[in-house]
Amino acid sequence: MDRRYKEHSILIVDDMTAIRTLVRTQLQTFELANSCEAEDGAQAWHLLEERYRKQSPLDIIICDWNMPKMSGLELLKRVRGDERFSKIPFIMLTAQNETEEVMAAIELGVSEYIIKPFNAEQLHKKMNWVIKKFL
Repeated sequence: MDRRYKEHSILIVDDMTAIRTLVRTQLQTFELANSCEAEDGAQAWHLLEERYRKQSPLDIIICDWNMPKMSGLELLKRVRGDERFSKIPFIMLTAQNETEEVMAAIELGVSEYIIKPFNAEQLHKKMNWVIKKFL
């Protein structure tokens, strides 16, 4: 990955600690170690706002679809509806591979999606593509 990619801050959102740890570890293997985590969409929204207020905005969101309090789809809708965050690349992690669900995310402006289970190579390819296209 290009050296400039290492500077990006990434928000990992998943209600399962093991998935957040897996994503963080995989990101570290390709030198994207600047990440923070949230266990649901509501906590992620709080982090987005907090980082924005501190002038340390997040660059990429990697988010699970199904979570308590606020789903990934609800978070995506909120992010895309707020001019402060609307351009942040948003990668949806999902076990949903039904056409309807994928189309709903596409209509709301998801940048990319990854079907669970996934491996480091798949995550690397998606991250590389999103960084090149959007950042």
